[in-house]
Amino acid sequence: MSAVHLRILAEDTAGPRGTVGEHGLAVCIEKDGRVLLFDTGQGLALRRNAKVMGLDLSRVEAIIISHGHYDHTGGLGDALALSPRARVFLHPHALEPKYKPSDRGPGCEIGIPHLADTGMKHAYTDKGGCEVYPGVWTTGEIPRLTDFEDTGGRFYRDSSCTAPDPLLDDQALFFETSRGVVVVLGCAHAGVINTLEHVRRKTGGKRIHAILGGTHLLNASESRIEKTLEALAGLAIDVFCPCHCTGAIAIQSLRLSFGDRVRECRTGSRFVFE
Repeated sequence: MSAVHLRILAEDTAGPRGTVGEHGLAVCIEKDGRVLLFDTGQGLALRRNAKVMGLDLSRVEAIIISHGHYDHTGGLGDALALSPRARVFLHPHALEPKYKPSDRGPGCEIGIPHLADTGMKHAYTDKGGCEVYPGVWTTGEIPRLTDFEDTGGRFYRDSSCTAPDPLLDDQALFFETSRGVVVVLGCAHAGVINTLEHVRRKTGGKRIHAILGGTHLLNASESRIEKTLEALAGLAIDVFCPCHCTGAIAIQSLRLSFGDRVRECRTGSRFVFE
């Protein structure tokens, strides 16, 4: 198997000199000389950080969208402007309106910004997951099976915030390495354990070597965090790279439970999986 290189293009915390952080996530993935982009951040950091990090986004062949929130799709227009032939992979519900409650009246719109202007000429919508590139897969829609996980917040499909959004568009990306499966998470609104168990089912029960990305435990209860840690321990994962919406308390809990298996993951971080 060839090595897979991951670079964090956008994340809530800034990294090397010249990079900027923003609330969002974008991960550049290179395998066999081909470049994929998993999420695009809010759009404020994508171009700048790519330039600082020496990443040529015109080489991007595919853009995978984890779900339709602005902090993962705001840079979609820029990404497609730089690589207009890139194919976009997303769940069809990612294209629907999305809102969260606001203290100033109607709900706040949090869906894909300026969707009509993104120029998605090669969008591939799918609920079941697909092989984006040989050996690199999307999970597709993730069944909600645990009794302690939820979407991680109050999300709605209408501006009056009366129709809850179950965020069925939430999906992850995964690929195999010699040490096991690596899972890249956007926000894990389906629940990180639900996501990992879904990946295990899709891979025939193969061992998960590493997880990277957001787990949306930012506002999780102590009970949910404890049950999540217990389930993660049962999976015997080697490497944890939590970031974005995981939250400081959950990240610290992961470090206390798994020690040096937890790696720093911020803008500019680089990971290589053989």
